Amino acid sequence: MFSFFKSLTSALLAAFVLLLGACAPDEPANPLRFQESDLTLSSSHDTVTVQLTLERPAAENTPITLTMQSNRLVHGNQFTVEPASLEVNGTVFLALAKGAQTTSFQVVKLGTPPLEGDEQIRFTLASTQNGITIGTPASVIISVR
Repeated sequence: MFSFFKSLTSALLAAFVLLLGACAPDEPANPLRFQESDLTLSSSHDTVTVQLTLERPAAENTPITLTMQSNRLVHGNQFTVEPASLEVNGTVFLALAKGAQTTSFQVVKLGTPPLEGDEQIRFTLASTQNGITIGTPASVIISVR
């Protein structure tokens, strides 16, 4: 009887070790974040490059969606996003290529809009895919002066 329990214990221990070894470790998070949280458009700098950075290279091509909000500035009149095909109704669509760690877009001030001093454009990470998470900072504020 003792030998039966000893064999059963050995079998259960072996099964546990096999099951434990079969579990793949979770892939660590790969956060995407804005390189900077504050940028400025001014009379001397009418174009600013907004860069997003991954902790590790992307495992596959990945779409990224950003929301865009501005106070007192109208997209298409006082500023634009380049390339222009990236922005649709306040949403900016980007792509991160497989193996890449960065992607970017530009915000361009158009003309000399009348300013009251607190105009801002905010871009916020809305969604990612393929195991990429939203990191910190998750938004960038561009002050327009």
